[in-house]
Amino acid sequence: MKKAYILLASLLVSSISFGQKNFTDQTRYIQTAGSATKLEGKILQVNIFVKLKDGPSFSKTQKTEILKILPHSENWLKREAGKYGKSLTISNKTYGTDKDFTISSDPDPDANNEKWTEEVLKQMGYDNPMDLYDELKAKDPFDQMYIVFFINAEAQSYSMPCDKDYEDDDAAFVESAAVFNNFEGKIITDKTEEYVVPHEILHLFGTLDLYKGPHQSEESQEFAIKTVQKSIMLGSEIFLDEDEEQWELPQYEIDEFNAYIMGLHNNYKKWYDVLAKKFAKSYK
Repeated sequence: MKKAYILLASLLVSSISFGQKNFTDQTRYIQTAGSATKLEGKILQVNIFVKLKDGPSFSKTQKTEILKILPHSENWLKREAGKYGKSLTISNKTYGTDKDFTISSDPDPDANNEKWTEEVLKQMGYDNPMDLYDELKAKDPFDQMYIVFFINAEAQSYSMPCDKDYEDDDAAFVESAAVFNNFEGKIITDKTEEYVVPHEILHLFGTLDLYKGPHQSEESQEFAIKTVQKSIMLGSEIFLDEDEEQWELPQYEIDEFNAYIMGLHNNYKKWYDVLAKKFAKSYK
């Protein structure tokens, strides 16, 4: 399952490359922005249950099962950050537990439509994401914050991160992920699919995908398989056959390349550029 990745800001950034001397540091600079910049400190995860206008609502059982997997994601993130000496706490604020928020806009990644998030927030009483951000921070201050929209539909999950080019775009500053209930017959609460939630969350902190797509070429994907095969940003379905047992969340890790991009460590290595090149060049 390949995850879509949507940049909310323009990709037209100066070819000067921000004065950075390599593809990896260019990428690190670009990705350090928004409401979730460092995987440490006090983190607030806002969960929102959403249904399509003509689609079914989440059942109480489905919502309960989804909420049950959140501690697995949180514990895994703590474990991985701890490898780099970072400590964090994650608290959850959840909306839509009694009744889903209904959207008429298409949230499918192929629709390339970001208006559906505004549709949800307006139903919650907010004109834009910053209103929600400011209200929550005033009530209980946090260091990092992001939104996870759980959508009762079948599609590829994707992230909506912020980058350095967001300027004063409030909608882009508040980072979020769209996690669909199922994709290609696999339910998000399946043991082998639980990794999707932290995978999308990590994009909000700056990570890149390591499979062939917007971030990687076929060659760099093969390099990733050989070099950082355990990475959660790769996914075992890339290198395992369909009939093989797919990995579960505890088997994954944050690879050292993405850990550098996120600022978990500062030990740059030249081979990181292989994995950063395609993304960095897209900004030139």
